[in-house]
Amino acid sequence: MYSKTIFFTAMRNAVLLLLIVALFSCSAEKRKIEERIISVYSTKIVLGDTIKDKLLYQISRKDIPPNINEVKTIWYKEKAVPDTSFFRNKVKDEKIGNKTYSYIDDKLASVMINNNDTLFYYDADNLKNPDQYFVLDRDSVETIMYSYYTKVKTQAMRIRKNNNRDPVYIMYLGEYIPDQVDLEMFSPAEIEKKKEEARKVEIAEYEYIYAE
Repeated sequence: MYSKTIFFTAMRNAVLLLLIVALFSCSAEKRKIEERIISVYSTKIVLGDTIKDKLLYQISRKDIPPNINEVKTIWYKEKAVPDTSFFRNKVKDEKIGNKTYSYIDDKLASVMINNNDTLFYYDADNLKNPDQYFVLDRDSVETIMYSYYTKVKTQAMRIRKNNNRDPVYIMYLGEYIPDQVDLEMFSPAEIEKKKEEARKVEIAEYEYIYAE
């Protein structure tokens, strides 16, 4: 279950990464940066009032080359509030043929098999059972994104750049509604009510420090 959470979190972060890389596209030079996600927090609307639901800090270092497919996360650590303890995850992907093995802290987390336009995702806990996997084709990826996150919108609200016109600070606003699968048991009116009651907004602030 842990590796599934990591996988779908990575899918969500990939959407933000597309926006980030687009902002770096004006520079053709391959550069190392330190990406500090200084405050990621989500809010929840309860009875018309917006309250803070959780707060998260992350620091990661990335290579941001012109080709988005070559982006690499060098290391990553995270702090969640109210838990004040830091933990550090070493994330590594190893590609052998059409298989990609993902490791977290040197422990196998998942295996993805690429077959033409279809990805077969195996949780590490289910590798002994070949019938337990996710099928990720172009259509199901959109379904999974809607089912798990139901992202309404993500946009950069504030951007500060240095003299080279590289971003040094970005604030993103993302809005989400609940898991559609969990809402299928309710009537349309109940679904709309629950969507409004449980609607969440995520705000992420990023700082970038460039290597010389």
